[in-house]
Amino acid sequence: TIVEACPAYKESQAWLEESVQHSERAGPYRGECAAVSVTPPAPEKSWLENAVIGVSSIAPGMIEVNGVSGWIALNDIRFLNMKSRELPLGGVIVEIGSFMGLSSIVMGHSLFEQNNIDARIYCIDAWEGSEEHQEMDVIKSRELYDVFLENINGADIGYFIYPIRKWSTEAFEDFEDLSIDLLFVDGDHSFEGCYADLKNFFPKMKHGGIIIGHDYMEEWGVPDAVKKICKEHRLEHRVIPTTHGMYEIQLPPENDETPKASS
Repeated sequence: TIVEACPAYKESQAWLEESVQHSERAGPYRGECAAVSVTPPAPEKSWLENAVIGVSSIAPGMIEVNGVSGWIALNDIRFLNMKSRELPLGGVIVEIGSFMGLSSIVMGHSLFEQNNIDARIYCIDAWEGSEEHQEMDVIKSRELYDVFLENINGADIGYFIYPIRKWSTEAFEDFEDLSIDLLFVDGDHSFEGCYADLKNFFPKMKHGGIIIGHDYMEEWGVPDAVKKICKEHRLEHRVIPTTHGMYEIQLPPENDETPKASS
């Protein structure tokens, strides 16, 4: 028909088909998530190999890697790269707090380099910025989500990425229990916010899964939140030396006899 011959119609149909194909790969998540790319990545080289690293001009304290800015240190990147490489084939990563996509890109390229092509990264963020970031131009102009997508596509890693534009306190309900291999918590750094993320997503973790997080610093509520969730589930945590407060909680395997929660 004339309508079907219209370029705009064809573009909308192509987007719809791509969204359907992408959602069919969406695994344990039952909510709405955007389509980024259904084309497997084919970067010419490792994104981190010979990376151009500098200080970001967007805000003090931010770094820039290959043109992508983020609140993350170089040793944090190395740790994320290592943990993503350890992901089981076809595994699931959930990231709470994706901002401009730097950590998402690091993890996505790690999956690609391991040929873990069926793995997924769910990026949970409202893309409205934290309270302390509201004076940033990219926040005030409400362009943060667009910047995230541009960075993901520019890094040729969109095939792995499933953006979930929600608050984490809402998004967790749409994940199946025992479905997440690796959880990266880098959202609300208050005690209440961090503890809510850890508590809400804990049942979603697979046996033997790993929880990692950022900004384990005394000026934030993160340390107390981590200690509380570990005490409740009788688990240990470790803080990664020389990082900007990266921490790790290793969950026990299914046949472990350690009690899963304190009485």
